[in-house]
Amino acid sequence: MGIFWLSCFILTVGIAAHKKYSLAIWWVLGLLLGPLGVILVLVYPKKKSAESVPTDSDSTPISLKSEIAALRIELNHLTNRLNHLESGINSSTVAQIEAVGPPVKEDKMKPQVHAALAPAPLAQEKQDLEVNVGRFWLNRIGIVIFALGIGFLISYSFRYFGPLVKILFGYAVSVCLFVLGFKMEISERFRNYGRVLLGGGWAVTYFTTYAMYHFDASRVISSQLLDLVLLTAVAFGIIMHSLKYKSQELSAVALAVGYLTATLGDINVFTLISCFVLAVAALVLVFRMQWLRFIIFGIALTYLTHFIWVVKHLYFSRVPVSSLNVEQVYFLVNSGFLFVYWLLFTLAIHCIRNRSDASVGRTLSVANFCNFILFFIMAFPKFLSFYPEYKFGFVFGLGVVYLGLSFFMEKKKCSLLFTSNMLIAIFLLTLAVPLRYLPFHTSVIWLIELPFLVFVGIRFERKLFRYFGLLLSVVIFLKIISYDFHLPEIAVLFGYGFAWNKILSLLGFISSVACFYFERPACMKETAQKPVFQMKELYSALAVVYATIFIWLMVNLQWLTPYLYLEALALVVLGARLRDKFFRAYSLLLLLAAGFRMCFIDNYNNVWVLARWSVLAIGVLIAYCVYLIGRELRKKGLLESYECDILPMVFIVSTFLFTWLMFRYVASSWISVALGLEGVILFGTGFIMKDKVFRWGGFALFGVTIVRVVYVDMAQLPVVYKIISFIVLGILFLGVSFIYTKYTVSKPK
Repeated sequence: MGIFWLSCFILTVGIAAHKKYSLAIWWVLGLLLGPLGVILVLVYPKKKSAESVPTDSDSTPISLKSEIAALRIELNHLTNRLNHLESGINSSTVAQIEAVGPPVKEDKMKPQVHAALAPAPLAQEKQDLEVNVGRFWLNRIGIVIFALGIGFLISYSFRYFGPLVKILFGYAVSVCLFVLGFKMEISERFRNYGRVLLGGGWAVTYFTTYAMYHFDASRVISSQLLDLVLLTAVAFGIIMHSLKYKSQELSAVALAVGYLTATLGDINVFTLISCFVLAVAALVLVFRMQWLRFIIFGIALTYLTHFIWVVKHLYFSRVPVSSLNVEQVYFLVNSGFLFVYWLLFTLAIHCIRNRSDASVGRTLSVANFCNFILFFIMAFPKFLSFYPEYKFGFVFGLGVVYLGLSFFMEKKKCSLLFTSNMLIAIFLLTLAVPLRYLPFHTSVIWLIELPFLVFVGIRFERKLFRYFGLLLSVVIFLKIISYDFHLPEIAVLFGYGFAWNKILSLLGFISSVACFYFERPACMKETAQKPVFQMKELYSALAVVYATIFIWLMVNLQWLTPYLYLEALALVVLGARLRDKFFRAYSLLLLLAAGFRMCFIDNYNNVWVLARWSVLAIGVLIAYCVYLIGRELRKKGLLESYECDILPMVFIVSTFLFTWLMFRYVASSWISVALGLEGVILFGTGFIMKDKVFRWGGFALFGVTIVRVVYVDMAQLPVVYKIISFIVLGILFLGVSFIYTKYTVSKPK
């Protein structure tokens, strides 16, 4: 699982880099969300590439900002010279101007011309990082820290300050922040700064009102209902003020500090109600102002506040236990918080206006993913710990809810929300399977589900379903390889017992072939900017791996090599038939593996002679058949350039295999004769197939044979074997030379 999570993290960062996103944000999301981060980065649109910037003679990009600055300086210089000339002309013609009258029209036009020629104000220029941090971020961070400090001051017990003094002090601080904020908000330069102070004023007001009942050190009222009414009034004031100013900064600061300060004291049902009020206030602002990104901010702030403050303070709070276990009460309160947040944001996402718009739907889809991920990560582990017997019902029920939401969005013609809900539903329903069934049963169900996902994605043109199927196929493969293959269970089918690893490898092969069958036409239609790697290629690779594993499990290891050769032959024929270079690559890999086993692992010395040479002949013939099929494809122009370069190596490796087997399984007295016969076979094949490579291979073997005759046979073999070898080799060489003399055109010396 750790390897899978790391792979998803690397994939998320890679896709984000390809789409030119901020890598820091997607680095965190990929690390936290894992596979859902991959789905999220796939959902998010690719950034449009910037327009090409003109280059100079050295082919280096010209800085547009520096060019504009230079033009402005030159324009200011020309403007000053123009003003100087105009003043000189005006001073020399004062009398004429007084007689004719002031040129009102020109005087009106001159400021407009100067204004047009004047450089743009500094406020419109893009500020650098230092200015942005200093002007826009430090004040927000500072007001949050300041408001928290006031909150701790009010909630702390002092000897000489009573509760009423603390409450009055809190309201006095909020009044000061309001006054300063209103004064600074009038100025254009300090408008953002003033609105941040106004947000801090509302935050301190909210906490002071909250502290009137919930802290012993500052309690001045005894009615919880009254405190709730006052908090609702403050939240209503925040909403109305934000609607008036239309300021996201003010709203964000007020709500952020409100969330934090609401959870400083004891955590109980009232804390849940107050956080619910703040969440409602955030959603009202989203609906009224259409601040779509603000809903993502609200989701993140709500759940992070819950994780950082509520979960830790919950165990230090005086929670009523009644007849339940203390841990169960903590679980119920914590789950109540999370369920209310999830329900509130889910309803808001699916009820907001303009869902069919592409940009709106995209933002809402991201918010939907964030809401689900944060809720599920925080709620499910606790649920699994306290009520493990209901884990399947929890995940399956949540998946059914999202399935219903997806159909609702399809009816409302909101395709992006339909896709996000359907992906979440499929994820939950897929995850529910291993919570109910045994591990190998889970793999079987997932393998059956996989082609269905691919088919639905292609049939309804939902590419995200295909991506989810691709991710699921990798998960299934890793699960089968790392866990299921080591299970000793036996399944009885038709009266025969089969190991589960054999059944899973066969089902994996069938499922991958079905996915490849569905994906191939779709990938062929995707002609615009055809990717280097298509989804069908992964399914074809998985099918080959599953088939190889199934063969390895079913046959005796002593006879595994000829089956690998047959599989390689089938793949190269399939690659030639489908014109698929990946199948041809798989056949070469299998051919190499089978040749390695035949040369260095298998031993057929103790096998019956006919069976031994039959197996060896099958291996050699298939190796040469792969070369001949590749040669025919090269003639038709169906091979890639690198495949044409590899093709001679196939012949060389096949000949090396043939020769190695001769040295290994032929008696040393007959090796020279066997090498000569091998050379004749290559010559005959070269003449019949009209292939020069085979004929040159025969020449090379004749050379090896001559070297062996001179340096080995002459010195070591008995006389009888020398006579036989020399006669046979002489006849072979003369026969080959006769064929050359008869069937080739004579050339001058």
